[in-house]
Amino acid sequence: MRKHLLLVLLLLIVTPSVGVAQIYDLGGMYTYHYRDGRYSDWGDFSLHGSRIAIAEINDSGML
Repeated sequence: MRKHLLLVLLLLIVTPSVGVAQIYDLGGMYTYHYRDGRYSDWGDFSLHGSRIAIAEINDSGML
């Protein structure tokens, strides 16, 4: 019972922090601006990950 209560409290704490972000979709690359001043540009992470994947595929000789 105590684990369930802890899980519910954790979900209540974590959920509102995700819900206060404004999402902008610019050319398929997502940017999040949070009300507390935080900023994250997921497009940069996606671009970097894509370049790593392409380099690994090219180096492996898979194609």
